[in-house]
Amino acid sequence: MYQKSSMSRYMKIFLLFVIVMSLGTIYKIWPVYFFENLLAPSRKTMDIMETLFAVPVNTNLSSTTRLLNKDVSAVEEEQLKEALAWPAPEELVSFENSTDPRICSCFIKNLNKTYFVGDTLDVILVARNQLGNLKHYGGDFFQAKIHSPEQKASTYGIVVDHRNGSYTAKFLLLWSGKAQVSIRMIHSSEAVAVIRKLRESDPHKVFFYGYFEHGKTSEKTVCNILETHKNCCCTYVDPITQDTWYCGRPPTLTCDKLKSHSMGGYKAKLSKSDENLLRATVTNIEVPESKIQIHIIQKKITLDLKKCTPGMKVPVPAGFYLQDHWTSFVCSTKTFSQVSQVTSCLRKKNIYMMGDSTLRQWFEYLEQFVPFSGGPYGDRDSQTTP
Repeated sequence: MYQKSSMSRYMKIFLLFVIVMSLGTIYKIWPVYFFENLLAPSRKTMDIMETLFAVPVNTNLSSTTRLLNKDVSAVEEEQLKEALAWPAPEELVSFENSTDPRICSCFIKNLNKTYFVGDTLDVILVARNQLGNLKHYGGDFFQAKIHSPEQKASTYGIVVDHRNGSYTAKFLLLWSGKAQVSIRMIHSSEAVAVIRKLRESDPHKVFFYGYFEHGKTSEKTVCNILETHKNCCCTYVDPITQDTWYCGRPPTLTCDKLKSHSMGGYKAKLSKSDENLLRATVTNIEVPESKIQIHIIQKKITLDLKKCTPGMKVPVPAGFYLQDHWTSFVCSTKTFSQVSQVTSCLRKKNIYMMGDSTLRQWFEYLEQFVPFSGGPYGDRDSQTTP
């Protein structure tokens, strides 16, 4: 009787152990199976992503800004807003529920034994929060690249958000030899929600100064692209773009005495929770599991590229680096390795470079690379021009 009772007790313990182990295995395998088999990116999503990569657009569309010119219809404006919509949690959540890139899972979809130049590589990323739990909504800002430090090669990939906590990073394999994936989380979806809240509630996070002068009188006021309140400011409208610039009215001088402007500073109303989501320790962090390495076999591919002209469509990716040399998929580009080649190309041409600080790097590079001997076709620093 005692032996039978003892055996029964051992059987119960054994069955309980089997059930626990089975549940643990299912917990580990389920995300992989689910995301591998059920979450292939839709064609519509890919079309939208390709459109966004092909045409440079400003994503900061909101009710408080006027970024679309009069040539864009109301229907087109709504379509643009829909295409640029960024998924995010409906309400601001705690830091513990934000994405932790250090414990996100990554694996190759449909892993092949052999990859050739010209093949595509899909990497699935499954997001988890600071508590280690699976996330069930999207909106995280990931950037993906595939590279080879040994060959000085790299290109970027498209990240498709499935809006359920999973993402697909898609890469085109463009060189033979070793290649390594790298995915970085720039901002969690929760941080994106904070940035969006600040953008909508307080657009003047960056401000500028305008300097008014007349005779010996000098006055300074705050300037920006939006009015703080009605009739607050001097208004300046660009005759070509119709963009508007506002400066606070000076105490004694008139609006037409504006002579120059400069950067003012930054200001943002952040709560402690907001600061936690935007701090450097959780911003621009590489996902450790994304460091997947593959070997690519050479395959001859011929590029039939046209001569470069303005307005050409930009494919995804736009090209790649190999041995620090850029190969464009947009058009047939030239490499100017000698100063004489650059000088010959630029001689007696007026070139206008309009852009941000990245474009300015090209301007400064040309200043250093190409000798300047004076004359009407010399370079000019646009930052010193009012």
